[in-house]
Amino acid sequence: MRKHRQLYGLMFRPSARNQKDYEKYIFSSDYAVKNDFRKAYQDHIAAMQIVAMSAKIYAINNWKKIKDWSDLDISIVDNTRKETRYYKYVVKPSVKRKRELRKEGYFVRLLERMEKEDKKNQNPVKKVSGVVLDYSDGDFSLDINGHPHLWIDDESVIVLSDYIERKLNKKK
Repeated sequence: MRKHRQLYGLMFRPSARNQKDYEKYIFSSDYAVKNDFRKAYQDHIAAMQIVAMSAKIYAINNWKKIKDWSDLDISIVDNTRKETRYYKYVVKPSVKRKRELRKEGYFVRLLERMEKEDKKNQNPVKKVSGVVLDYSDGDFSLDINGHPHLWIDDESVIVLSDYIERKLNKKK
């Protein structure tokens, strides 16, 4: 559990009151290094690529087992370099809570405006098909709602594989 917390904690830039506290925070991570920075950085990039390739294999082996894709929330970047967002509109808990408290103000109005936009622009996944892994170069492609996405980015593959894994684990 410690490693996960550290990883998520470093997704945002750390802050501290002084250099000593900053160093203590950084070097408490399992991923911190004190030398060979270029090699460590390249090793981590290579590890991320292996994780993405593993996710591609997992997805290609398991995607047909998923019957309901409606809860998939994913932003796909493909060979067009355009981002396509697929999601089903769900009222956010923070908006529900603000309504319950009947508090008014700029923040609540902003949340409600964002919620209306989300509802208007929702694009739920109805069908995933045509999932292909090109073993010659590792490209991964799929169709969502009949729209082809060729050579999708690694982050999209990770989100897709995570969804598949969570759905399959729920069935157990």
